[in-house]
Amino acid sequence: MLIKSADDKAVDIQTLETLLVRPDVTKATAKRIELEMTKIRAGAKAERDAAYQIDFYLRDGTNFAVIHDLRIEHGGRPAGSLSAKAAPGMISVTPAMQAAASAFFNICLPR
Repeated sequence: MLIKSADDKAVDIQTLETLLVRPDVTKATAKRIELEMTKIRAGAKAERDAAYQIDFYLRDGTNFAVIHDLRIEHGGRPAGSLSAKAAPGMISVTPAMQAAASAFFNICLPR
């Protein structure tokens, strides 16, 4: 089941493009803006590719839910973190993430 689709980054790119054409932007600032746009575009492409794979295999499942771009916080801190101990690109599940996810699902999906 797909609960939330991935967010579109077009507004972020459009905002940066608007800043880039301002006459008061220095060359150094313009270079930083262009670099940020490149990073956002690359990240958005990677996210779209991953979202496609996730949606393709999991969107119609009945035993799980897909929620793209979900940020879970616990105690004011992000609950998930990349771990050097996990496989490359995998997210390790921290105790804070377990607590936050448990609270989230107990609220959203009461038994």
